Amino acid sequence: AMAQRATGNLQLNLKAVGDDSETQLAQLLSEAVQRGRWTAVKALVLEVSSTDAEHCGHLVGPACPGMQQLEIRATKGNTLVVGPTLLAGLGYCQSLSHLTLPHSDMSPAAAEQAAMLPVLAPGLKSLTTACPQSQAPVSALAGQLTALVWYSPLFLSDPQCVA
Repeated sequence: AMAQRATGNLQLNLKAVGDDSETQLAQLLSEAVQRGRWTAVKALVLEVSSTDAEHCGHLVGPACPGMQQLEIRATKGNTLVVGPTLLAGLGYCQSLSHLTLPHSDMSPAAAEQAAMLPVLAPGLKSLTTACPQSQAPVSALAGQLTALVWYSPLFLSDPQCVA
């Protein structure tokens, strides 16, 4: 509620903890969409406990359309799986300039949809991501990125990720 009334640059950190937390997080984001959005939120850090960001990721863009920075990560020890609805939701965030997806992987459907990222996020200039499925978004955004951090987590042994 405070984010809805605030003006200026607001950073919002949301962390899903517990068995039913992602359902509650999705409900919170859904209410933000229904009640006029959190337009003051310029930076959002979303930490989810499951490996699938699709549970609430599709609501991130509609809930925070003025967002300039987005970081979505899984809780410690998990890998975030980015799906196509999260990418589609970024189309609501025309001011998004930095996307951070640490310890992440893309579902095959999201990798196919990655070619649409320049249309969905035309202002995206900075991407921080991890291997192994980051080739698709990196290739799609190559013409507009001015900053790229593409790393391989230490626990990952996929030889395709070694630059």
